Amino acid sequence: MKKKICIVFNHFQFQDGVARAAIATANTLVEREDVEVTLIPIFKFHENALGLVDKRVKIKPFFRFYFRGMQKLVDLISPKMLYSLVIKEKYDVEIGFCRKTPIQMIGSSKNSDAKHFVWMHEYDPGLKLKKYYESADKLICVSRESSERVASESGGSINVDFAYNPIDDIAIIEQGKADVEISKTGEPVFVSVGRLSPEKGFDRIINAVKRLKDDGYKLKFWLVGDGDEYGKLVEQTKALGLEEEIVFWGTQKNPHAYTSKADVFICSSYREGYSTACTEAVILGVPVITTLVGGAREIIEDSQAGLLVANTDDALYEGIKYALDNPDKVLEWKSVLKTSRVRFSHAERKKKLFDLLGLTSRVEK
Repeated sequence: MKKKICIVFNHFQFQDGVARAAIATANTLVEREDVEVTLIPIFKFHENALGLVDKRVKIKPFFRFYFRGMQKLVDLISPKMLYSLVIKEKYDVEIGFCRKTPIQMIGSSKNSDAKHFVWMHEYDPGLKLKKYYESADKLICVSRESSERVASESGGSINVDFAYNPIDDIAIIEQGKADVEISKTGEPVFVSVGRLSPEKGFDRIINAVKRLKDDGYKLKFWLVGDGDEYGKLVEQTKALGLEEEIVFWGTQKNPHAYTSKADVFICSSYREGYSTACTEAVILGVPVITTLVGGAREIIEDSQAGLLVANTDDALYEGIKYALDNPDKVLEWKSVLKTSRVRFSHAERKKKLFDLLGLTSRVEK
């Protein structure tokens, strides 16, 4: 009999890093013939992300929509009641894959026969959801740094470990080979990929490009993605006279085709758990400049390439400037990534995932 696993998360959408991680986790688990996996997105359900999901994975969306203020309304429903409304079947393993609602639901599960796991992507300062972490069989962080911090701050009351999100490195490399209609004019190309939201800090990359242009540097910056900040970022670009330097590519079904054509990937986030986009860049052989956010130090140390900078506007500017001033260093980073990127491979990560979930450590070929 197959072991039934459900993964509950907030939004099913292409540009959402947590959604992509949930999908990758489900796809990895169904490589096992003795496992059945169901994805349960609570809010948004964007069908354009269905192409990322293995056909063996079941999907059971709940609301299918989201609007401003909806979270406050959902918060009025007790987690136990919401669990009863959303979880319609009995599972052997229940996973609350992100904060806030999914963790509260699984931490309040009525299924005493199941194993319960909750995931922490972005760190929870002050451990506001501590009682739900403690009620789960295990809290899994997406970086070693976060798991060590939880262990320290909780005084050992939380059973915590970490697992890097599984990622299909073979597919990413193949998608990176795709042609795109771009014209490289000789300037170094920097790229960022992600949801255009305030916490991603894309506005400070634009400000850095302005400073660098005023300093006499020539460069291009590509921004792949869409979101609430799109209009604001476009207006900022126009106001600073950077229409020639900055290209907005919008949502792309294959962002890897753009990342692979760039020289350096930039993560400008104010906060992250463990950046999926940075990991994908490393797999594509593109070095990363990243602010000091969750998991960033591990990404730079494991890849042995790229640059970790302080989480300030000035440090980000200096990091990009360093890459422009040292093109030979960028080439060296790319050379290192030809071998170091194996540390981010699917095979390496799925064994840890299976072990944490109490599945056999046998790794499928």
